[in-house]
Amino acid sequence: LFIRFCNVIQRHYVKATRQTVGAEVRTLAVADFNYIRKIKLASCGDQVTLDDFKRVWAWLGPYLHRIRYQRHLCSLWLSGAVFGFIDRPHVETLLLQSSRPGAFILRFSERVPGTNKMVKNTHSH
Repeated sequence: LFIRFCNVIQRHYVKATRQTVGAEVRTLAVADFNYIRKIKLASCGDQVTLDDFKRVWAWLGPYLHRIRYQRHLCSLWLSGAVFGFIDRPHVETLLLQSSRPGAFILRFSERVPGTNKMVKNTHSH
């Protein structure tokens, strides 16, 4: 089931980000799981097979590895400076609503596992 999948991913995430169980600073939120479902599990419904899990892990695993072993990235991630789970249209909408030229959002690439994309606001109001 999808909920069991979420629990397994959350446990791996907490361990990878070196957080203490029960005293987490940043956990994966429902919106994060909905994003993962939308881009990697759209055709699965509530059933997540082993192949589905492997497909998600092939994409998510490299990000967790970077967050765990690149300490500067881990602190940025835990503080919320890296947005992570957000698609390009949502980023563009948020940045267009921003009144701060030069504002930017770091997000995970949907196509290239382990890489980040920076989207910058070049518009002024």
